[in-house]
Amino acid sequence: MNILLIDSAPPSFPFSGKTVRLKNIYGRLAKDNKIYLLTASSRSPDEDAAKEIEKWARKTFSGIKALNELSCPALLDRLKTAVRFKPWFDLESKFPKRVDGIKSALRTIVAEWRIELVITLDNEVAQYGAFLSGVIPWIQDIGDSMILQTKRQMRLAGNWEKRFKLAWRLMRETRFEKDMADKANATIFVARDDAGLYEGQNGKIRVIPNGVDTDYFNPAIVEPFKVSQPYVVFTGHMSFRPNQDAAAYFAKSIFPLLKVKMPEIKFVIAGADPAEEVLELGEDPNILVTGKVSDIRPYLAGALAFVCPMRMGSGIKNKILEALAMELPVIATPLAVKGIDHVPSDAVAIASGKDEFMSELTRVLENRLLRKGMGVLGRKFVLENYSWGKTISQYENLFASLAGRSVSA
Repeated sequence: MNILLIDSAPPSFPFSGKTVRLKNIYGRLAKDNKIYLLTASSRSPDEDAAKEIEKWARKTFSGIKALNELSCPALLDRLKTAVRFKPWFDLESKFPKRVDGIKSALRTIVAEWRIELVITLDNEVAQYGAFLSGVIPWIQDIGDSMILQTKRQMRLAGNWEKRFKLAWRLMRETRFEKDMADKANATIFVARDDAGLYEGQNGKIRVIPNGVDTDYFNPAIVEPFKVSQPYVVFTGHMSFRPNQDAAAYFAKSIFPLLKVKMPEIKFVIAGADPAEEVLELGEDPNILVTGKVSDIRPYLAGALAFVCPMRMGSGIKNKILEALAMELPVIATPLAVKGIDHVPSDAVAIASGKDEFMSELTRVLENRLLRKGMGVLGRKFVLENYSWGKTISQYENLFASLAGRSVSA
């Protein structure tokens, strides 16, 4: 099958949540299908990342193109989207004179590559799929709902001005996201909470969770990160607002309490592109902010526990599944584990509020045998429930049902 993926930008390394799916789902599907990639921009990563991306892309995609004519909209164009009650990335508001050209370019690409199925990978490019709706089967593989993300962010908004801005954004996003879901042949989310916003969509909403590469995330083959103090770790792209909030919340509200009981403990924040708010946390000598790392596994392998104090966001937390696969005990908020079905209480300690989080974390850190047992059971849970093989089979079945033909196994 010839499949066209449409994304807002080229993949980035180290992989974010979305590009983890790109690599592990579409990289595997490319073995038996021709996968083509079209991006709305050709935004370049740093030089080292570009080499790694090029090497991976040559093995994965049968063709790659970028629509470079679209640049970031000026303030006036953003105001137009607001007046038309659209999100800032609405193409028909930002670039009304270019829409016909975009549609023509898409039809040309579909014909040239003999595309049988179109898949858009985030909300920013959903309209590209909508432009082809009715012509060719179209799937939205957006993973997380921006509606749910904004709703959860509103709960933590500090003042009326922030709440008003988020409420205005939410109304525009809700209208747009639900309109795209109505037009698409299918929309894929990674978690039931996200999908639950779309009741009444006549079976077009699918929940297909992420998997974990347990051969790669295997503590038996990883040399732990060496540091003079014992530490707990939190990972993720630190340009992502929910991760920034979680890191700051733990560092400012929970970690000081932990230091009283365990003065030698350290907090490691490992992940690319830390925002200024996260970098400032590293001014504490007991907090390490790594920035971009070539391999996240050593930081997991060397930690006593994985902390995930998420207070906003949506979807499934790959970071938790990866930590479990690395036999690391996890302490997490209820929101952090919402996307994971049947969370094992003997591998993940779930805690609400800073006092309960502190109590559960202390209980785990003070008991070496408990940590060992949680780790073993956590890896067993991931091996049994979150393999990429299970995920791929669900994609293949969906593709076959839309295309009216068998997809190679």
